[in-house]
Amino acid sequence: KHRQSRSTSTASEPSRGAPTPSTSPGSSSDGSNFSSSPSSPREEHAARGSPDDPLPSIEGRDESPNATTTTAIRSRRISGTGTDRARSPSVSVSPPSSTLPGRGLDSSPGASPGRVGSPLEEGGGTASIAARLGGLDLGASPSRLGMSDVRDAITDIADGIGARTTTPPPPPSRQTTTASPDAGSPSLGLRPPADRRSRAGSRASLVPHDVRDEEPPPNRFHDPAVQRAFGDAKALAARLAGVLEGSPLHASADSTIKRLHRRARELANFQCPSTRTVGFVGDSGVGEPPLPSNSGAACTCVVTEYHHHARDDFVVEVELFDRDELTNQVDELLTSYRHFHLHATRMTKEDGVEEAEEQAKVALDTFRAMFRGRLGDGAFLAGDLDEDVRSTLRSWLDETYPQDEEKYTMGEAEACSRLLMRLTSETAGAHEPAVWPYIKTIKVFLNSHILSKGLVLVDLPGLRDVNSARRKITERYLLYCNEILVICHIGRATTDAGVVSVFDLAKKADLSNVGIVCTKSDDIRAEEAKKDWKGLRARHIQELSNEVARTQGQIDEAKLSLAELEDEELTDQEDIELELSRRLRKLEQVLGKKRFELKKYLIENRNAAVSRGLRKDYGKRNPDGTLQVFCVSNTEYWARRRLSKDEALPSLRLSGIIALRKHCLAIIGDSQLRIARGFVANDLPALLGDVALWIESGAGSASAEQKRTVREALDKVERRLKRELIGQDSDLGRVGKSIKEEFATEIDSSASGDNRPSRLAMTGIAGITAATYSAFCRQYGSYRTPAVGRRDWNQEAIAKLVKDLGPRWNELCSSIEDKLEEDAKLINNVLAEALELILTELEGLPRTRRVLYVALRCRRQAIVSEAEALFVKFNEELGTLRIDALSGIRTSLIGQAMEASYRDCNMQYGTGSDQERKSIINGALGHSGLFPKYMRDFRDRLKSSADGLQEQLLEMLQRHLDAFETTLNLVRDENVATESEENPELRRCLEVEIATAREELGRIEEAMAA
Repeated sequence: KHRQSRSTSTASEPSRGAPTPSTSPGSSSDGSNFSSSPSSPREEHAARGSPDDPLPSIEGRDESPNATTTTAIRSRRISGTGTDRARSPSVSVSPPSSTLPGRGLDSSPGASPGRVGSPLEEGGGTASIAARLGGLDLGASPSRLGMSDVRDAITDIADGIGARTTTPPPPPSRQTTTASPDAGSPSLGLRPPADRRSRAGSRASLVPHDVRDEEPPPNRFHDPAVQRAFGDAKALAARLAGVLEGSPLHASADSTIKRLHRRARELANFQCPSTRTVGFVGDSGVGEPPLPSNSGAACTCVVTEYHHHARDDFVVEVELFDRDELTNQVDELLTSYRHFHLHATRMTKEDGVEEAEEQAKVALDTFRAMFRGRLGDGAFLAGDLDEDVRSTLRSWLDETYPQDEEKYTMGEAEACSRLLMRLTSETAGAHEPAVWPYIKTIKVFLNSHILSKGLVLVDLPGLRDVNSARRKITERYLLYCNEILVICHIGRATTDAGVVSVFDLAKKADLSNVGIVCTKSDDIRAEEAKKDWKGLRARHIQELSNEVARTQGQIDEAKLSLAELEDEELTDQEDIELELSRRLRKLEQVLGKKRFELKKYLIENRNAAVSRGLRKDYGKRNPDGTLQVFCVSNTEYWARRRLSKDEALPSLRLSGIIALRKHCLAIIGDSQLRIARGFVANDLPALLGDVALWIESGAGSASAEQKRTVREALDKVERRLKRELIGQDSDLGRVGKSIKEEFATEIDSSASGDNRPSRLAMTGIAGITAATYSAFCRQYGSYRTPAVGRRDWNQEAIAKLVKDLGPRWNELCSSIEDKLEEDAKLINNVLAEALELILTELEGLPRTRRVLYVALRCRRQAIVSEAEALFVKFNEELGTLRIDALSGIRTSLIGQAMEASYRDCNMQYGTGSDQERKSIINGALGHSGLFPKYMRDFRDRLKSSADGLQEQLLEMLQRHLDAFETTLNLVRDENVATESEENPELRRCLEVEIATAREELGRIEEAMAA
C-alpha cells in the first residue's frame, strides 16, 4: 500500500493557543530546511541481516526499468560525492540544509524522505529494504506519491529484524564521512586525512544503537528481573530436554520419554503469543485513484498485518476477497461508472457530480488493473446494455481470479519486498492483471524485536478511502484494535479530516483507545518559525542560526586555506595542512552540534505546540480526558541510525520513534506478564510433575494389589471429570444455550408485540435543504455542516430503540458475566474435588499420592486460567455486538440495512431528485421488514457468538482432559513402568535434574510474583 503524500502549504496550520512554524515547500540551497538530515555510513555486517533492519515494504521501486540509473546513483552515494551546491552565505538566519546524497535538491514534504546508504546496498548494490519501504525516489525529482506515513511509523517502531548480527559494525570511515553537514557538497579533494592513531581504546563507543537496549516502559513485565527470570525458566526446560536427549529413548516413536522430550523442547522455545493489536490508520490520498510513481508503479491500499515468528525467514500470507465479494465490488464500481458517464451532463453539484466523477475514475482504474488488455478504450462500459456489461465483467472476473499460492516463504528481505510490491502495486507496462484488487488482507511474519514482545501492527486504509470495501474493512478492524493510532502530517494535524473521521467513529462506537502520531516533525524552516513564533523564541532561533552561520563561515575559510596550500611551495606544507585539517575537523564537530541544537529547539517547540492544540481539540473525546500524541520523523531516525550509539542517540530521541516504541511496548505489558506467570506457575511444573511420575513408576515399590487399587482410583477420577466437565448433563455443556435463552427473555421479548415499533424514523430533517440532504446521502447518513452541525441519521433512526434496548442489553451482559464467573468457579471446584478424591483413594501410597497431586494441581490451574481467558474474550465480543446493534456506524446492523438505500439516493439527479431521495429514505425506514430483519440479525450474531463460546469451551476442556489422562497413564500404565524400570541410569539423572529444577523454579516464581 502506498499513500499519497499531499503537498503542504507554505504555512502550516497553527495549533490553537500557540502559533506553529511553517512546513517547508521544498529544500533550498540557502539551507533553510531540516526535512533531510545528513546520511551516514552503513555497516557492511548488516548485509547479513542486522537486528535493526526495518520491515520489508510493499512500497518501493520496480528495479528493472531503471536499474542502470539506480546503480549509478548508488555508486555516487557510496563514494561520498554529490551534487554541486552554492556556498552558503556567511550570515544566515537558517542553517544550511542537509540534502540527502543522490536525492537532488528538492525535498518537499511530498518527496520521499527515505533512508539512504543502507547496509544492503554496500553488499553488492542490492537495493535497501529500508529505501524500498519508503518508495525512495533516487532521481532528481521526488515521487508523486512520496512515502506512506503509516508504513513509516510501523517500520520505525518495528526497527530490529532478527538478531543475526555476530560482530560489531566497523567504525564509519573518515573518507566517507562528509566534512560538512551538507551531505550533498562536493568533496573537492579537501577531506581531512585519516587519523592514524589507534582507536582500540574507544571501540566500545562504536557499537550501534540496539533497540533491545532501550529503556523499557514502567511495567512489571519489562522489568529486567522479570525478563531474566522468564529466560531462566525457558533455560530450565532446555536443560531438562538435554538430559532427556541423553537417552536413546527420546528417539523411540512409542516411548514416554520421546513425548516428554518434545514437550520440554516446546517449553524451551516458548514465546508469549501476540495479545495486543495496534492499528495505524491514515488518509490514503482521498479523491485520488492509484497514481503511478516514478518507476511507473501505482501503489494501493491493502490492509497489511505484521506478525512475529522466531525464524530468520519471511512468510507472507494473502487472503483474497471471495468471488461473491468481488462480484459485488465490480457491480458497485460499474454502477458508479455508468451513472457518471451516462448522466453527468444533467447532474449538478447538488447531485454530487464531483464525487460521481471521482468514483468513475476509481472504477475505470480498477477495471484496467483487474482486466488488463481486455478493456480497450472502455467505451463499452457505458455504451452497451447494463446486463451485457455486467455479464462480461463477471466472466472476466472468473478468468482472472488469481491462481497464485496464498502463502509465500522467502529467505531474504529483498525477495519479500519484491513479492509485496508485486502483490500490491500497479506496474506500468505490465501485461498480466494486477493482483491488488483481489486482495483483502496481507499478513507478513518476520523476526522483529518489538513484534516478539506480543504486538501485531496493522497498516490500514483511511476511513475516507474512496474504495468503500476497503473503508469498511478498516472500520471493522478498528473495533477490534487494542490501540488506534491516527497518522497525519504535523503541518496539518489540527485540521486533518482523516483524524476527525477516526475520532467521530470512536465517539459513535464508544472507543477510548485512540491516539495521534504526527509525522515529518523535522520538516520545519528556521526562518519561517522565527516569523511565526516571535518574542523570546524567535530571538533564540536567531541567536542559534547566527552561531551556525558563523561556524559555517569559519569552515569555509579553513577549506579555502587548505585549498590554497596546493598552489604554494612550502617546506612545512604538511605540518600546516595537518593543523588546518585538525582545525577543520573540530569546526565540523562544532557545526554539527550547533545545527543539531537549532534543529532540536525548532522541533521540540513545534511538537509541543501541536500536541497542545491536539489535546485541546481531541482530549475531551476520550473518557479520561487525556490524549496520547507522538510527533515523529522517520528521516531524523534513519539519518543517523547506523552510527555509533553515542552519536545516534540524540537524533533517535529527537525523532520521537523511541518514545512511540516505548508506548507500544507498554500496551502489552499486563497481558504478557499474565502469560509469563502462567508459563512459570503451570506449564513448567506440569512437565516436571510428569517427569517425576515417570521416575516414580519405575521405583518398583508397589505390590500388584496396590497397583490395582491405583488403577481403579484413577479410573474413577477420570470418569468423574469427564462426566462433570463435558458430560451431556454438565452445566458447562449448556453455557451457550443459557446465553441464548437469556437473550430471548431480555431482548426478544422487549421488542415484540406492543413494544415492536411500526417503523424507524428520523426527526428534524424537514427543513434541510436539497443540497444538504444530498450530501448526507453521499456520506451514508453521517455528515456535518455549519448550519445543521454533526448528525448521524442511522443513530437517530434507532434512537428510540436504543433507549429501550440499551438498558436491557447492559443488564443481559452483566448477567452473562456473572454466570461465566460461576462457570469458572465450577470448573475449579470440579478439579479440586477430583484432587481430593485422589488424596483419599491413594492414602495407602503416600509417595505416589504426593507426586501425582503435585503434577495435577498445575493442570487444574492451567484449565481455570484458560477458561477465564475464553470468558473475557466472549465479553469483548458482546461489547462489539453492542456497537453493531446499538450504534449507527456504517458497518452496524442499521448501517448495513440502509446501505442500499443511500446508494440508490446517490443515483438520483436532476429535477425532482430531492423528493425522490427523501422518498427512498422514508420508504426504507418505514418498510415493514426493516425492524424484523434488524432483530433477526441481532439474534443471529448473539447466537453465533454463544455457539462459538460453547464449542471453544468444550474443545479446551477435552484437550486438558486428554492431558490429564496422559498424566494418569504415567502411574497406571504398565508399559511406562517397564520403560522406567529398564532405564535406572536415566532415572537417577532425572531425579537429580528434577530436584535442581524445582529448587530453581521456586526462585523464579518469587521473582515473577514480586
